[in-house]
Formats: sequence, C-alpha cells, structure tokens
Amino acid sequence: MAESLGALPDTGRLDAVLIATPPESHCALGAEVLRRGSHLLVEKPLALQLGEAESLVTLAEHLGRQVWVGFNRRFRSGYGELRRCLQELAPGRILGLDFELHTDPRRWDAITRSAIDPEARGGLIDDLACHQLDLVPWLLSQPVDAVRARYLRREPGASVVEIGLRLRGGMEARCRAGHGTLQLEQITADLGDRLLVAGPGGLVGTTRALAPLAGRRLGVLAAADAIRRRLARRPKATVETIRQQHALWAAGVRGATAASGEAADGTAGARGVALTDAARHSLAGGGAWVSISPSGTQ
Repeated sequence: MAESLGALPDTGRLDAVLIATPPESHCALGAEVLRRGSHLLVEKPLALQLGEAESLVTLAEHLGRQVWVGFNRRFRSGYGELRRCLQELAPGRILGLDFELHTDPRRWDAITRSAIDPEARGGLIDDLACHQLDLVPWLLSQPVDAVRARYLRREPGASVVEIGLRLRGGMEARCRAGHGTLQLEQITADLGDRLLVAGPGGLVGTTRALAPLAGRRLGVLAAADAIRRRLARRPKATVETIRQQHALWAAGVRGATAASGEAADGTAGARGVALTDAARHSLAGGGAWVSISPSGTQ
C-alpha cells in the first residue's frame, strides 16, 4: 500500500493497482496507473464527471488493460440471490422496485462530504446514491432510460434525496438515499401477489401486509450473522464483500477468470457516473426527467 503513485516501486511493472483516494483524484491517478501498464480497480465512483469516466475506459481499451469499479454491495449474498430470483421471472412480473439506503458517514472514517449540498460533486449522490444507481439496473438486468430526483429533506448534515429511474420497457424504480442519523438498507421488489425484500441480512419473501415484519426479520438475521462472525473470528460482512471483490479482481487480471456478473467493470462504472450526473441535473432543474442515451450519456 502506498499513499501516492510516487511512492510505488519503480522497478518492474505492477500487475494491478487499487485506487482508494478522494473521487476528484480518480481520473488523473487512474490514467497514470494505466499508462504505467497496470490493471486498475477504482473505489466508487469511477469519476465525478462522465467525460473523465469515459476517458479512463477508452484509455484502458487502447492499452489492453482492465478497469474495475469498487461497488462491493454487488457481493452481498442477499442481493445476488435477489438478482437470480428476478432473472427467473416472466417478463412483466416485476411491478416495481424500492431501494432505501440511509447512513451516517460520521460513524466511520469515510471519504465523503456529507455536509455539502447534494447537487455538488462529491456529496450525497456521488457517495451513497451511486450504489443504488449501480445496483438497480444490475438487479433488473435493464438499462435506465431516464432519471429524476427531488429532495425529501434538505438540512445541514441531514439530507434525503429521492431518485426515480425509468428503465427500458417502462418499469420505474424508486431510490431514497440519505445522510443523517438513520441507518437503513433495504430493497423491495413488488411482484404483485408478494414482495421480495433484500438487505444485509439476506432475502425474504413476504406479503404486502407483513412487509414491516420482513424488515425486522432481516435485521435479526444480520445481527445473528454479526454475532456468529465475532465468535468465529471471521471478518465483518462488509469486509467479506470487499475481499470477495478483490479476489475476483485478482483472478481477472491474472486471466484466470473473465469478469463476473457480480463485478462492475469500467463500462458499468461510466454508466453509473452518467446516472449520478443526470440525478444532479434533475435536482438542479426542479425534479424534471433527464434522459439517458443508449450509450449511457445524457
């Protein structure tokens, strides 16, 4: 591990480099890593501007290098199970999807600017909502055609943004992302006669009437898993997802395996930046729908 590229060894080429610096530095550092001949894993988001993200993907393709993006939530077992369940359903069976993601970044040493206006680059949308904007199209295996966003709460240190996604085929998903004191992470897929509810604790099926109990059950499952991990001296669930991602990345850059469906490559990372950009523009425009082109740009 090094605190700067200048501190990396000069002798020989490094096979791969992980960049875990503030997002505004990702493009410049990533480009230098690629030009040195190394593969690249960038912690989310890939960049703060779409042009920067696309330039990294283009450079990697030109140099024959791989770019992966650190969306470790793709490796949560409950989300992987939810994705497999949704892929097995007949077209039109999924009526909607809701994603709640609220956290207090002051509880850990996060590289974030939680007090900044969410419309600013590097704030709530780039730090937290980017996970949702990556996961929803991945879970549903559908690209996003349009995005709109509005404030549900806007106070210093406590903001909540609701982001609507219109997916190919007309289905809409709704995401709510918040920085504050609330801790909540839950995805609910509406199948009409039943709901599938996923979170850090796993995946459960339920009826609409019993939906609140499903969230509590997932909380109990997550707490029980945390206790088992402590007793067995195993890493925390989030740490394990990061390790799984790094192991897959290492295998990928060695050529032992192709990029898995669980992993976010550079193209997926650039699409995510296009969606965060669209959400930011929608907020500034009073919540209007912002179209996304087939290539992922606005």
